[in-house]
Amino acid sequence: MSAVGDPTNFLYAPTDITPTQAVAGNNSPLGIVGDVITGMVPYSDDVLIFGGDHTIYLLQGDPMAGGQIDLVTNSIGFAWGQAWCQDPYGTIYFFSNRCGIYSFVPGQAPVRISQAIEQIVENIDTGMTTIRFLWNDRFQGFHVFMSPTRAPAPTIHLFWEMRSGSWWTDQFASPLFDPLTCATFDGNLPTDRVAVIGSWDGFVRSISTLAPDDDGLPILSDVVIGPINSPDLDDFLLKDLQAILAENSGDVTYSVYVGNSAEAALNNPPVATGTWESGRNDDTFVREAGYAVYVRITANNQWAMETIRARVATQGKVRQRGKW
Repeated sequence: MSAVGDPTNFLYAPTDITPTQAVAGNNSPLGIVGDVITGMVPYSDDVLIFGGDHTIYLLQGDPMAGGQIDLVTNSIGFAWGQAWCQDPYGTIYFFSNRCGIYSFVPGQAPVRISQAIEQIVENIDTGMTTIRFLWNDRFQGFHVFMSPTRAPAPTIHLFWEMRSGSWWTDQFASPLFDPLTCATFDGNLPTDRVAVIGSWDGFVRSISTLAPDDDGLPILSDVVIGPINSPDLDDFLLKDLQAILAENSGDVTYSVYVGNSAEAALNNPPVATGTWESGRNDDTFVREAGYAVYVRITANNQWAMETIRARVATQGKVRQRGKW
């Protein structure tokens, strides 16, 4: 570290030792961090987090003025680079060396929050993937951008929403749009308070809630709701559905899947398909029975769903006991 307030001063052995002098890491009472450092988090003016290949250390206080380095964990570390972000409440989120995503508050142990998406992140090659985190205050959550480092290629990115604790997957319309770096602008005007990304094609783009397309390419959305089961986990009859979309919503295409297991339902062909329009739609008659039901909604325009009502009927004790 350079001298405090003097970023070009790296004189590690001045005539007079002061608390603000440059620090090499081995010339202070702290010693050095015993790991390959893969990320650093400037948490506050008194706390610096070192993310290592397989460890996390915490530097508290000035190194030349009684500061100390504490080991947080020796079982997990940070992925390389800016694979972390901080929310407005002081929580750090990071991508670990073992391809898990954690939340971390200094003074507490890291907590894994990626259990629901382990099948997506567990096979990431952290040496061949540029991982960048970005807190988005407009969406109240953080982006996990995972772009191939060698060349543009189709890839899936993640978003975690704090309000619901849910994970969402994103994919840009073109691999050239995939971020290699990102930042947040927080100016005075609404248009200045945006998250921006630097992409493969050399352009800087902002993430907008009002954009009708993805920089000229259609935005495709796909939501699967389910599995929907009966309270007693028996077969039930789905009589009909009624959807209510927002008044200014675009049209959506719906598909209904039914099966004797959750996996079978998704693999079966849809038993009902059609289009829902803005406002309150007519009943969609289904009359199909099964153990699990999914409703899939797809669109290539902006839309907003308010509610979906379903009428169901159980199939009786015989269907509840049997294997169908």
